[in-house]
Amino acid sequence: MSCHKVARSFWPSVWTGAFSGAVLAAGLCFAACAGPARAPLAAAVVMVENHSGYLWQVEFFNRETTANVAAASVQLGPRERRRLALAPGGYRVRSWVAGAGEAERVSMPPRADAEVDLGGGRTYVWPLGTLLSEEAPDL
Repeated sequence: MSCHKVARSFWPSVWTGAFSGAVLAAGLCFAACAGPARAPLAAAVVMVENHSGYLWQVEFFNRETTANVAAASVQLGPRERRRLALAPGGYRVRSWVAGAGEAERVSMPPRADAEVDLGGGRTYVWPLGTLLSEEAPDL
């Protein structure tokens, strides 16, 4: 019986190890990326509608911040309608008649802000009017 030493090259084992490492790394990468996808927060849509013959100013302030900077501000002419997209959350809403002359007579008192909670993916209507307003008939 003869014993022959078989010459083995270490290259096949290196290639096998490299391939196994690559498969393992790819598997870990896919496992990390395969978690549930988070959908971006849907905006809350606010339809601001002016039902009066006056010029209105409306400002939405984020209730969670102390900054006195409006998150959204819009000025509407008589019978105008605007669509605003806001991040979901709580807001203070300040609205007043911005036109000259009748503004003091028909506006709410200063600092009479309304507070609202807006949910993402929902649509809200913010109607503006005065006791002196008259709805325009739909023709």
